[in-house]
Amino acid sequence: MSGTNGYQSTKLNKNRDVRKRSGIKTDLTGMQHPGAAGQHSRTASSDAAQRQRSRTASSDVAQRQKRAGDGREQTEYRRYENGSGKRTQMPRDSRRARERYRRRRRKVLLMQISFLLISVAILTALALLIRHTIEKKEAMEPAAAAVEEEIKNVLADVTDDRVSVSKYYVYGTHLNLEGTLTAEKEIQSMELLLVDDAKGVSSEETDDTSSSASAVDEAERIYTLTKTIGEDGSYAFQTSANINDGVNLENIPDGNYCMLLRAAYSDGTHAYYSLTDASGEQAITYYTLTKDNSNQKIQMSFAQDTDGTNLNYLEVNVAKSALPDDVYDIVIDAGHGGKDTGASGNGYTESELTLQYAKALKSALEDKGYKIKLTRDGSEPADENMAYTMYDEDGRVSIACRSGAKYCLCLHLNSNAEKLTRGGVQIYCSIRGNGDFAKLVADGIVADAGTGYSNMQSDRVTDGVYAAPYSEKGISKNVATAEKYGYTPYDYSGVDSLFMIRELGGIATGAFVDGRDTRYGSNEYRNSNTGVETLLIELGYISIDEDLKNIISNQKGYVKGIVDAVETQVENQKTS
Repeated sequence: MSGTNGYQSTKLNKNRDVRKRSGIKTDLTGMQHPGAAGQHSRTASSDAAQRQRSRTASSDVAQRQKRAGDGREQTEYRRYENGSGKRTQMPRDSRRARERYRRRRRKVLLMQISFLLISVAILTALALLIRHTIEKKEAMEPAAAAVEEEIKNVLADVTDDRVSVSKYYVYGTHLNLEGTLTAEKEIQSMELLLVDDAKGVSSEETDDTSSSASAVDEAERIYTLTKTIGEDGSYAFQTSANINDGVNLENIPDGNYCMLLRAAYSDGTHAYYSLTDASGEQAITYYTLTKDNSNQKIQMSFAQDTDGTNLNYLEVNVAKSALPDDVYDIVIDAGHGGKDTGASGNGYTESELTLQYAKALKSALEDKGYKIKLTRDGSEPADENMAYTMYDEDGRVSIACRSGAKYCLCLHLNSNAEKLTRGGVQIYCSIRGNGDFAKLVADGIVADAGTGYSNMQSDRVTDGVYAAPYSEKGISKNVATAEKYGYTPYDYSGVDSLFMIRELGGIATGAFVDGRDTRYGSNEYRNSNTGVETLLIELGYISIDEDLKNIISNQKGYVKGIVDAVETQVENQKTS
């Protein structure tokens, strides 16, 4: 038995070793050997535990190797990306790593290509710019020489006598000149000629003294001058008695022009005179109103033909140009503001309602293509008394004057201590100009807003149009104020009493605020020869229930009436 048992045990052990080497699991508890059952059971358990430990150890080794591999990959990629080490071979068995590598290589390549293309584009643009500059300079030199030659040809027909221009300015859309001429013969009529340098002075005679631009020849644009004879026999002239008439700057074709004066004598002869500056005014740069997204730049200045006739003349150069960032077509002034609330009634204030109207009007005019500036937008401090800051750098007058605008629309609401039953529209214009634009605005509001003309008679020009000089009572009040605060009173004769109309017009309207009344400061634009034509629009009476109700509920009607009037005014200027 013992031999047999020893043989069987040895045989089982050999079989087990064979199965173990071949990876086959063996359950020794399934063997039927009565004498060795316990031993076999313990041996099987020991082998199973050993295999489990072997598998655990193998798994730990694999995980350590994987972590080490990931660390090497990350280290290699970091080294590659930062350019701080030698380029190493990517792990062959990592698809994700290889894909990241390819993406980064593509990204670097695209960046290099983009940089190269941008560099080429910049160099090409610089080369083209240099070439364009050179070509432009070469083209301008003969053009400038040609213009000078054309001016000489024009001035060749001019007498040596010169006309002295004592004042020249632009108000709104019109240029005006004032001056004197001394002549030995009696002058029957005087005309201002805008002569195209390229075409010269017309040789034709005419008795037509109309201001039609085509009255004589397309080479000349003719403007009739008003004249008076002084005690010394000299002739004083001006382009118009109204500051918003004269030379319309909105309908001059592009070109280079020379401005001359033509005098027709009583004996049937005529002579041309050049213009010399005796005003000391600055050159004027004017931008036309926007029409069909187009503008012109007009430069006006006195010059002298030093290479030929040695005559002085007024040159006018007109060319298409975009509006600069700081130049506008129209400026809108919402009356009062800040602590200065203006009139009030039924829980509403003038400053609040006019600001709402100003913003709505700005939007509507911008929709028509105009460039609009506001003098205030509601961001002013509530405790600022804007009645005393209007001449500050950011004050309403200063903003409007430096806007380069042709027109200013000042929005206000009227009030009256008396219990009136009827209100209506009042449009104020300068006492020195005509009321044509003001009439358009008054008629437009009445037609579109369902309101009426004011029946107030004081300062009335026509239905809805007013012009307000200083009254005797107003002058007396201002003189008393000057005495109280210790300054010399201003000269209030022949000027507008409404400060926005007067002070925005410069020398055209006789602006005068020079700071002598220290409460208000000084208007630095009072001597400007470029003025903004200003209308003060009294929409209605805040103190009259019917007017106030209509103003609050019918804003669109009022705005439409004003916009329609502006459109008509601009069209008239462009085509007249």
